[in-house]
Order: sequence, then C-alpha cells, then structure tokens
Amino acid sequence: MTPRTEAVDAVLAALDLVDGVRPAAPVAPGLLPWDVNALAVDLLDDTAVVHLVALSFPLAPVLDSASAAVRAALAGTRWGAAEVRLVVTGVDAAAFTGTAPRRDLDHPIGS
Repeated sequence: MTPRTEAVDAVLAALDLVDGVRPAAPVAPGLLPWDVNALAVDLLDDTAVVHLVALSFPLAPVLDSASAAVRAALAGTRWGAAEVRLVVTGVDAAAFTGTAPRRDLDHPIGS
C-alpha cells in the first residue's frame, strides 16, 4: 500500500464516524473491484479535497466535525499540514425529511 492509499483509507475511516456526511463517490459501489469511495478523496501536494454528500442539517457543525476528522486522519502523514477543502456535491433526501440517512447506498452521488 502506498502512503497516499493509506491516507485515503484513513480519511474514509474517519468520515465513517462522522454523522451527517458520507463520501460522494462518482460511481455506484459494486461496479468496480475496489472501494469507490476513495474517488471522493483527492490528496494533492498541499491540499486535501474531500467530496461529500450531506445527510443532515444544519450543515456548518457537520462540516466542522468532518473537517476535524479529516485533519486528524491526515496528522502524521505528508498531508498533515495540507489545507482541507470539503466540497458538498449533493444533499441526501433524508436531510430534508428527517428520516435516517442510508450510508450503504447502491448508487453514486446524491440520493
């Protein structure tokens, strides 16, 4: 495993513990033989960009939690000092209805 792959896995594991967001994978799970959620994380030289789907409101505290989780996951890696950018690419219908959001979706971005 490369350092980048390990860092992406750490970011995904950290986000899995954050209520209110999930990675915004551009393709449906199961279509590829690896974790498509990894496509939601871009680790550049000095920036970590994470694409997310919002599962609940209000968004600001959810994104604060997600940002802290990403920063903690990257601590001690070459991206430890990177700027963290969270990009909300969609909002799950559960955020509007108050129903429990699903994290195990069988479709890509959105709901």
